[in-house]
Amino acid sequence: MVCIPIIRQYLLEEFDKQFSKITKLKELKEEEEYYKEIIQYYSLVNIISSEHDFMWEREWRYPGDLEFKYKEIVAIIAEDPDSFLKKCSNEIDSEKMKYINKIPIISPNWNYEEVIEKMSCTIWNNIESI
Repeated sequence: MVCIPIIRQYLLEEFDKQFSKITKLKELKEEEEYYKEIIQYYSLVNIISSEHDFMWEREWRYPGDLEFKYKEIVAIIAEDPDSFLKKCSNEIDSEKMKYINKIPIISPNWNYEEVIEKMSCTIWNNIESI
């Protein structure tokens, strides 16, 4: 079909116009009254190239704020788990730290065995308080 490349090109050009000066969601919110609709519309564009890659959004897209209880968290992913825990200790009150200390903090750089070990040990060490 000849019209598909034309539509795709049009969508990409419009996307480039819409977001040429936008580098953060906050900027889009400030610039556009209907920013949610714009995001939903352009999330339909599924073109992968060096300039447009929306694949990563599929797994993480969630409109609005996430609300949860500490007991609902299975794990925390942090580049450096020890530094993350230290930062939490310095910035979060001791009552909330009781919960965070019961949550496995894992690194995306760890292999499967390291992740399983950390999660198992953390859960095992806190089994009485669950």
